[in-house]
Amino acid sequence: MIKKSILGLSAIALVQATSVQAMQKGDTCMPREDFESIVVAILPAAVNGVQDKCSSVLPTDSALLTTDVSKGSVIKMASDAAWPKAAGSVRKLFDEDMAENATPEVLQMFGDLMIGSMIKQEVKTEDCQDIENIYAPIAVLPPENLAAFTSALLVLGMKDKQKGKDIPEGSVCF
Repeated sequence: MIKKSILGLSAIALVQATSVQAMQKGDTCMPREDFESIVVAILPAAVNGVQDKCSSVLPTDSALLTTDVSKGSVIKMASDAAWPKAAGSVRKLFDEDMAENATPEVLQMFGDLMIGSMIKQEVKTEDCQDIENIYAPIAVLPPENLAAFTSALLVLGMKDKQKGKDIPEGSVCF
């Protein structure tokens, strides 16, 4: 359940979806700052996806439902600023032929559609209150801090799985 909650709040779904081939070969790792740029970049789509999924079960004044992800909001402006760096990180996850010529704008549209769709499939309405309970206290964080928190949780959650593996220092692996 916690994994689904983190999934709904972060870029884990996008990272997992865009790295299927790499994951079949083994662990996929990237520098933490690259992962965090992806989290910031897709945060509006992630929040919007959870809002759509949870709007029927959460109170209208919940942190999730009152988070503004529209154009001009802090989250959307941070996302727009993060996409050029995030696009380079996303390209590393894709098959090079597929993403090499994709502009940040194309990758942004693809990422927004993908994360929204995946959240609708992965997050269950019975998880919404748990997601709200996790999100509410951290909703006030700037998007960059929320991304750093998300990557720290991912690193912490993967420690046991990665014991004995040669993981580059400062990397996020999934």
